Amino acid sequence: MKKLEKILKEVRKDITERMEDIAYHGCKHFTYEKNCGDAYIDIDFWEMCNYPCLSAEFDISVSHEDGHKRSPLLEQAIRAVMPDWFKIKERMRQIA
Repeated sequence: MKKLEKILKEVRKDITERMEDIAYHGCKHFTYEKNCGDAYIDIDFWEMCNYPCLSAEFDISVSHEDGHKRSPLLEQAIRAVMPDWFKIKERMRQIA
């Protein structure tokens, strides 16, 4: 498996587990950090109410030890694999 595919799979799995946990406990926000060599993936998630709609927001950033390198394509790829918060929230509501 390619390195990028492995990272994306791990991040999606970790985020899904974190979402399941916070949904089960009735929370609507979490932060996540993952070290990938010389890069750090940081994700802030929160459910936001813009009456009358709810939305799930992700702030995704990738930083590097040198402080200069940017990874907008990796950030975009991570955003594309984020699980659906509302599906997870509904599934966890049925379990609780």
